[in-house]
Amino acid sequence: MKRTTKRILKTAVPAALALSLAPAAAETFRYAHVGDVNTLDPYQFDETVQLGFLGNIYESLVGRGTPAMQLEPALATSWEL
Repeated sequence: MKRTTKRILKTAVPAALALSLAPAAAETFRYAHVGDVNTLDPYQFDETVQLGFLGNIYESLVGRGTPAMQLEPALATSWEL
């Protein structure tokens, strides 16, 4: 991922989490990026801008949250190879 995308994700994800935990209020959330998103279809992952934007909308089945980059559950409760 580009350094700019990582920086935006590090800012946007905690901001979105903070907004979801706050009491409901009429506030505007703005998301800015250097490129345009071509589609909201999660199967059309073909560019970094697309992945960065959709990463704020969709949660994956598994993730890599440990320093050793081991797979851990996100939405999935179990999986097999």
